Amino acid sequence: MSDGGLVPLLPLEEQDPWAVMNMRGLVYPDSETTVTQPIRAGLLKGAKSRTRRYAAYHDVTDVDIKTELAKWADVVNDGEGFSGQYKEGVIGFPLETREGDWWIDAWNRWQNSIEDPEKRSIVVYGHDARIGIQVGADTPEAARYTFGLDSGCVYGKSLTAMVIDEREDGKGLSHSIVQVDSIKEDEEKEG
Repeated sequence: MSDGGLVPLLPLEEQDPWAVMNMRGLVYPDSETTVTQPIRAGLLKGAKSRTRRYAAYHDVTDVDIKTELAKWADVVNDGEGFSGQYKEGVIGFPLETREGDWWIDAWNRWQNSIEDPEKRSIVVYGHDARIGIQVGADTPEAARYTFGLDSGCVYGKSLTAMVIDEREDGKGLSHSIVQVDSIKEDEEKEG
């Protein structure tokens, strides 16, 4: 389960908590490209957001904050040398925006490339009410390994759940998607 997403090729214990909660897109190091303004803005926004979270959860001085911000500026190279073009075998850098390679496409590509189905991982995520629920296979030739359950309940749309259960034959698991209508605040007061 993830709120934002997971970075393909990166072990779970090495995932950046900020990315797990916020990311929507991935960019890849590419020294041969000129970065677009939206990607540069996304990289810098992520660096600032990570620094704010660092300051909120640690006892820090102004010098510590400047050092942390400089570290992230170095990591993202001030937004230079990144491309939204997928690069096989390269770990992507997460963005909060949808610029670059959409993380769910990258995750599905990676999982479908793993030969042993037992080693594949499914990610169930939210944090994307604007796009809405995403649970069907986009392409019949590739299995889906991401399920987006944010159906916009906070905006008065349905609440969605994935129910995971043992298959009737006892061999593996199955899942189903269940939705209920949201209850408007006025309806709650009347009842």
